[in-house]
Parts: sequence; structure tokens; C-alpha cells
Amino acid sequence: MKLTPFLLDLYHDASVARADALGQQALRQLRTHMHFDSAAIYSMSLFESQDMRFNACLSYGNGIEKIRYRLAQVTSERLTPEGRVSSQDRLIQRAMDRPGQTFAQDVTGIANQRLRDYAALFETRHAMLLTQRTGHHFALVSLWRAQAKRAYLQSEVALADQTLPHILNAMTLADKWATHQDTGASSPSCELITDLSGHIIVATPQARDWLALEWPEFPGVSLPPPLLTPLLNSPQDRYKGRRITARLQRCGDVLRFRLERLQGQAELTASEQRVAALAAQGLSYKEIAREQGNSPATVRNQLHSVYGKLNIQGKAALAYWGQNHLKAPARGGHHPMP
Repeated sequence: MKLTPFLLDLYHDASVARADALGQQALRQLRTHMHFDSAAIYSMSLFESQDMRFNACLSYGNGIEKIRYRLAQVTSERLTPEGRVSSQDRLIQRAMDRPGQTFAQDVTGIANQRLRDYAALFETRHAMLLTQRTGHHFALVSLWRAQAKRAYLQSEVALADQTLPHILNAMTLADKWATHQDTGASSPSCELITDLSGHIIVATPQARDWLALEWPEFPGVSLPPPLLTPLLNSPQDRYKGRRITARLQRCGDVLRFRLERLQGQAELTASEQRVAALAAQGLSYKEIAREQGNSPATVRNQLHSVYGKLNIQGKAALAYWGQNHLKAPARGGHHPMP
């Protein structure tokens, strides 16, 4: 399977299709590369003291009938006081304990008789499952095969690891895009997807507006270099500017960015700006103190204030920030120490 065209098409479709239509189309495309007889993309919420809540489902084949019957007749999952998932189904247990990783299982090897009977009723021999978790809420993708000789191969599990998370992510993005178009409401965060060079594949109008707010010269085709370069080189995969923050998630051949607006950020004082600019050049406390005409302890306190206002840690992060927001001060005007 050529993964890059699949992902590019998937995220492009997220900007023009509803989430349910996008999920159905993604399953049909995926089936041309990895066979399954039925499938479901669904969501549920788990709790400690109440029954599991089934939220939504779209399916291929008889996937939705399988899910509904299982939830009503077979087993119900709950959260433990520690926040882990308790289930009689080992596949569910493993996938929900390790969100983002795909698991496959021969269902005839299940010890629970009710689960074996359920699998036989729906002529299921092999199952594959991936989950994503946000607090009490889970998004799941299940793929099933009926033939005993068609066990899922390790290469197919690896392919699922590379594709199924993107299907869920693209559906979430499609939902956010549709909400913005329908209501015009502004979200506290937004996302965009680019290729490895920073060329934008899909971005919500809100994401484009926020990038233009931070960089008025933003061309709209590729990410601004002051954003892309620091993120690609930052071990924290995080950027903080004057008006937005950005987090990077590396997803194979594409990059996923989550943007948030900064509200009411404290401004640096003139002395803090100068100290920050000198520190960003790599000067020590003593060297900055000589430039500023004060003590190393004062410089240290000023830098701690800078880090707090910018929500960054250390001189390396300050240097990344300073490349885009600070002008190097004139050097050489040493002042006597007080």
C-alpha cells in the first residue's frame, strides 16, 4: 500500500466531507489494501459506577449489528478506580490499556464462553482493534475476518498502526471543520496537517487566521519557517509565540499541528527583553550582569521571570523563541558592578 497518497487523500477529504462519510470512504479504501469482512468505527464512554455508554457507530458489512449485540448481550466494560479498563475481553483490555497501538487476535482462543458464542454467531474468526482515549471517552476501530485461515499478519498490524489512527484523526478534524462552517464559532484550539516539508494539506479557516495573526506575511501555502524549523528541531515538539502555541505530532509521512491561542500573556519588561536577548545569544549570568550593570543574582531572577511569562524552560528554548521575537542588543556598553 502506498501510504502517502492514502493519507494525503484522507486529510484532504476531511476538509470537504462530513465525518461519517469520510469514515465510510476510508474503510472502503482500506479494504482494497487489507481484507476484512466487516468493520466498525465507533465511540463509547466508560465509568466506574455506571454502565458503559455507547455513543456512535458507522460500519462496513454487519459491523454495527456486532457492536450493538455485544454491548447488549455479551459483556460490558468499566473503569477501575485507578482509571484502567476492566473487561472480560482480552483484546479490548489490551487495546484500551494501550491506546494508539493495534492488536489482533484469533477469537477462537478466547477463554470466555459467551465471547466465543458471540464470535460464532457472527461468524468471526479473527479480530483487529485500535483505540484512542480522551479521559472517559474512547474512539475505536474494529476489523473482522470470517475465514479461519486468514489470520492477520504482523505486516497488516503494522499497516493498521500507520493508517487507523489517521482515520480517527481525520474524522475528528472533519467534525471540527463542519462545526466551524455551520456555526462560525471559534474553538479554543484547531489543527492543520502538512507534509514533511511543511506544505499544508488541510487546515481549518481558524488555523489559517491564527497563523496570519502571528505572521502577517503568512503565504497560506506552507507553514512559516519561524514555526516549522524550531518545531522540527525542538525535542519537546512545542512552539510558543506571541499569540499562539503549537504542538507537533509526527505521523509517518505527515505532520499534525495543534494550535492554541494565547490569552492575556504577560508582556516582558524592557529590562527582561534585553536580558532575554543576551541569554538567547548564549551569554552567562556573569556576562549578562556586566552588560546590564547589575548582579548575576538579579539576572537569574529576571530570566526566571522571562521563562515563566513565556512558559518555556532553559536557554535552548529561549534561543528558539528569540530567533523570531527578539532583536540582538548592542554589545560593549559595560557598566560597573554595583
